[in-house]
Amino acid sequence: EPAWPTVTASVTRLFRHFWAFWQYPGRYYWLAVLLLYSTGSSLAYAVLIPMLVDAGWALDRIGLLVNIIGPITGVLSAMAAGWVINRIDRRTAMIGAAVLQMAGIMMLALLLTGSGDGIAVMVSVAVYYLFYNPAAVVLATLMMDQVSAESPATDYALQFGVHQFFALGMISAGALLAERLGYSGVIVTATLAAVLAVMLSLRYRDHARPAEQAASRPAGFSP
Repeated sequence: EPAWPTVTASVTRLFRHFWAFWQYPGRYYWLAVLLLYSTGSSLAYAVLIPMLVDAGWALDRIGLLVNIIGPITGVLSAMAAGWVINRIDRRTAMIGAAVLQMAGIMMLALLLTGSGDGIAVMVSVAVYYLFYNPAAVVLATLMMDQVSAESPATDYALQFGVHQFFALGMISAGALLAERLGYSGVIVTATLAAVLAVMLSLRYRDHARPAEQAASRPAGFSP
């Protein structure tokens, strides 16, 4: 096994790298994408299980739907998205995944009708999982596009950490919003957030990769 080069990490070095990462052109827009692209799905997920409970579903049926059927459909859609994204341009993939995410969130509105019909509920939840996972695949791919040749792992971890921290925060926020706005209010808010993701996607431009920009860095610029 080859001996890979190592770099001694320090808090100061990591903060300097964190700051330098956002100095490339288009990075403030990219930060908005990391924070907002999957906000709608996070908000909707926060009320998914409570809505099923209030619809009269037993916990074992909820577990089967949310932890087995839903994830299986999500894995299949993620695999399909991984196949498609290499055959179309990034902007089209980003817009398409955002539109699917919005449609999946809207499908959860069927749970607000008060009907506990098993087939209808299973279909709506399965479609939610089916349609939000491509957005995760596309976003992960775009994160990899943003890394530099010098520190790809650090750059990816930095982006994923920012995205995941905010996404988990939005799940908590969705639960709090449900107390004030009700389930319907959260689903409407999640749908509006998904619309915002579509709008952000429409503005996406395939900026030069960081490795390609290295030659144009100002003198003394160091991540």
